[in-house]
Amino acid sequence: MKIIKTISIILVFAFMLSFFGCKGAKGPGGNSDPAGAEQSDVHNGESVSEEEGTTEEEKNIIKIGVLAPQNGAYAENGRLEILGIKYAHQKKPSIKIDGKVYEIELVFSGNINSRKKVKKEAQKLIDTGVSAVIGGCNGSYALSTAELFKEKSIPFVSMYSLPLKLSENSKNTFSLSADSEYTGKKLAVFSMKKLKTKSAYILCALGDDSAEETAFFFAQQFRSLGGKVKIKSFDPSETNFTSYAAEAYDYDCLFAAAPLSLSKQIISAAESYGTEIILSTSLWNSEKVFDELRDVSVDLFICTNLKYSAKDKRCTKYVNWVLSDPALSKQSGNLIISGISFGAIDAYNAVYSSIRSANSLSGEKIIRALSKTARKGITGNISFDTNGSREQSAAFYNFNNTKTTWEKVSTKEKS
Repeated sequence: MKIIKTISIILVFAFMLSFFGCKGAKGPGGNSDPAGAEQSDVHNGESVSEEEGTTEEEKNIIKIGVLAPQNGAYAENGRLEILGIKYAHQKKPSIKIDGKVYEIELVFSGNINSRKKVKKEAQKLIDTGVSAVIGGCNGSYALSTAELFKEKSIPFVSMYSLPLKLSENSKNTFSLSADSEYTGKKLAVFSMKKLKTKSAYILCALGDDSAEETAFFFAQQFRSLGGKVKIKSFDPSETNFTSYAAEAYDYDCLFAAAPLSLSKQIISAAESYGTEIILSTSLWNSEKVFDELRDVSVDLFICTNLKYSAKDKRCTKYVNWVLSDPALSKQSGNLIISGISFGAIDAYNAVYSSIRSANSLSGEKIIRALSKTARKGITGNISFDTNGSREQSAAFYNFNNTKTTWEKVSTKEKS
């Protein structure tokens, strides 16, 4: 009898441990709150508290997919996107829809370093039942998944310039940046009119439709203004840019339509051959490039819609959140302050607000609400044109080894 009683007590104790110990555990993907932030939010003017919520068994869940590369040439951009989305999620982890409280679950894609793989991962997100998707720093990835999301009426929100052929044909696709044509032409005019360049060498990453289109429109506009242009495409897996830099020596500036991970190699090679002006896009909107420019005599200019001030309290709170957790700091790779992350925060909040405005899980209603977005984010005013591109005009920022942060550049021409 003693043996039987002992076994019974052990079984009861084990059951209690399994029930209470496992409750609330989260899988990989950052759905827990690493910074210990308060898990409440205001929805439709009401605070959602634990008492108002549901039990574990009755929990309502709405899923948001995150389509961002975590390895390969675009991994650094992807990591910055993911950090921003995680931060925004832990600030707003639940939402009230039609009187019910829904917990928001982030669903992260796997490896997406090719068009074939990104379509496969996009289908997985669809199969899990996501109501919206955020991400896609490579224009080709966005283009490859557009039809899949469109067929299911799933809104897709990106931080970067999207290929023109996508933005003009997908009513479910939105971008916090202007389209590739606008960005390319604006950069060309700025370079010639403001910086007084007469020739440009373009380095363009193969396999990225946005980069290729931006490079094309830059060259088209530059030539129309009487400038000389040479375009060289390269495989994003390349790490040695010496030969390209040697060719760029004969040109007034170098335009790098390339991922953030290659900024160091491109800047170093270009500077060693005497290039003094480098141009880029939102892909390089990170203070990572500051370290790479401190010991070289190069002026970097970026054209971006992802504007921010490092003194903004919202930016400071994000930085403190990352620094408060060693795992997050490691994940950031010391690329903490970045317009890319702040753009990702704005993208999540735009989706969140649209779901709340739609007051529905219907993809079509969320898309309709997104198209009417008019809000102020960390990166400025957010609204979309009829093609889903951001209406706010882009700005130019400069950094060199005499500065401590990005300096906004006036677009007024030099006299």
